[in-house]
Amino acid sequence: ECGGRFHTDFGSITYPETDDLYPNEVRCNWVVIVSSKATIELKFTSLNTENSHDVVEIRDGDSNSSPGLGSYSGDSLPPSMRTTTNKAFVHFSSDSSTQLKGFTLTWNSIGKH
Repeated sequence: ECGGRFHTDFGSITYPETDDLYPNEVRCNWVVIVSSKATIELKFTSLNTENSHDVVEIRDGDSNSSPGLGSYSGDSLPPSMRTTTNKAFVHFSSDSSTQLKGFTLTWNSIGKH
């Protein structure tokens, strides 16, 4: 069980939510929505996925078809990123091998509240 919708101006997504390793063949979607006139700054505080196979995708909007901000895997923390809208879409997918610790991604609204 993973994914969800958040309607808060700051928060975090940790997957998996326990100290367990994430499962194989998982597909998770999260949508973050902040105040209507704000944008979102997103930052990984941890990333530990199978490089090039288990991927966290971030999109600028509320769906899988929104413009991409980046796809991330491995264990190097990418720089923070910013949306141009008040919505962000986060998708995580894993393949059929190698389970690792997953990720934590935080967000803050920037601008008008």
